[in-house]
Amino acid sequence: MRKAFRCVAASVGPALFALAVPAAAQAPEGAGAMDPEKRRQALEQLAKTLKEADANEDGSTTREEFATHRAEQFSKLDRNEDGVINKKDKPRRGPVRKKKMGEALAKILPQYDTAHDGTVTRVEWHAQKRDPFEMLDANGIGAIDTTEIPQPPAGED
Repeated sequence: MRKAFRCVAASVGPALFALAVPAAAQAPEGAGAMDPEKRRQALEQLAKTLKEADANEDGSTTREEFATHRAEQFSKLDRNEDGVINKKDKPRRGPVRKKKMGEALAKILPQYDTAHDGTVTRVEWHAQKRDPFEMLDANGIGAIDTTEIPQPPAGED
């Protein structure tokens, strides 16, 4: 059972990363506000992702570390190594893995598939309307630390 959980986490983790930055950076209030629980989860995933991306473990993530981590996440999602992320990348075995990855892909494709062809290329993966690193680098010094992760407003906990 533990092995199955680790496999699901390894498959779905990159997908969560892909969704965490834009979700966490969303305005916490107003018409387009995210559900507080989903925002909290996105912020937790973002903190975990930044820690994973911090290659030299100095407590902050540089643009280079962030870009390397994003590239690694694309490669993990592209399970069949055909250069694109699409439904063919769902695990072939394990109903839980298939379901979780399918759900994650269903969220990723609309967000990143700018050509609307059912696939996400590396170019689409890296080309976003807003640079996720800049969205998080609040003090503009070229590195992100945990103090720059948006915090849920009081009452969201």
